[in-house]
Amino acid sequence: MINLFGVTVFVAIGLGFIFPYAALAMSEYGFVFLFLLMFFSGFSVDWRRLRSSMSRPGPVLAGLGLVFVVLPLLQWGLTELLIANRRMSAGMLFASLMPVAMVAPYFCRRLDADSELSYAVMLLSTLLTPLISPVLFYYLGGSELPIKTVPLILSIGLFSLVPFLISAAAAAWLPAVRNIFLPRLGVLNAVTLGVLIFILFGAVVMKLNVAYISQSDVARIFLLALIQDFGVYLLVRQVGRFFTDDRTAKTLAISLAMKNVAISAGILLFYDPQAALPSALVFLAHGFLFTWLGRRPRPA
Repeated sequence: MINLFGVTVFVAIGLGFIFPYAALAMSEYGFVFLFLLMFFSGFSVDWRRLRSSMSRPGPVLAGLGLVFVVLPLLQWGLTELLIANRRMSAGMLFASLMPVAMVAPYFCRRLDADSELSYAVMLLSTLLTPLISPVLFYYLGGSELPIKTVPLILSIGLFSLVPFLISAAAAAWLPAVRNIFLPRLGVLNAVTLGVLIFILFGAVVMKLNVAYISQSDVARIFLLALIQDFGVYLLVRQVGRFFTDDRTAKTLAISLAMKNVAISAGILLFYDPQAALPSALVFLAHGFLFTWLGRRPRPA
């Protein structure tokens, strides 16, 4: 089932490129699918183990530090070296400052990592993004784009926090409902993610004038997108072993390699479609990452 995610990303991107008019027409519903994706992810969590993860603040704080400071600074340094287009450079920086993707706990559960730790980092990073990401984005060079704090706060709060509260209540008080969703989460998450990627990628294609974009910059942005996924996974997986146990290192590696660029793509598409292109290319990198993780041997 985990292989569905990689296939879904590639199919959705292909359809978005072929049918951009349909994607653009659906763009106003994009955050509905973001809402659903967050909602579905909550049912895969054992809430008692989530509380246990929160009682171990060290790994959670380490994950948040990597999400917002260490890894974005590394990505920003590479972006400054490689990308000449300032709007695309700002877009890549903004994508690197996004929270952990909502599908990360699912991948952690399937690969015998700590899905509750992943969920804690995902949830807290999502809640902190409106407060931390705009400040770091502006400080590191986001003044190239007219990004406002209020739309970011509203989008993350309404389409991430609200569905979390709904799924948390359902999981805690309606176990029968949780039991209905749990066996179907793979398909539900894959389909929801696929529709969201189709909308965002197709809308970027429609609104983007490729004649004004350097193809070398596009290639370098895609290289940075691969580094943000595969490079982060390999770096955290290997270096993390020197500071923590192997399972925690694997959990952080999986989680930090999956940034929720749906948020950055949706916001930047409104302000500057060219700046949204890096987020769309990170989706493509996600497709390769999901497929690669899906082919890794599953623990017995």
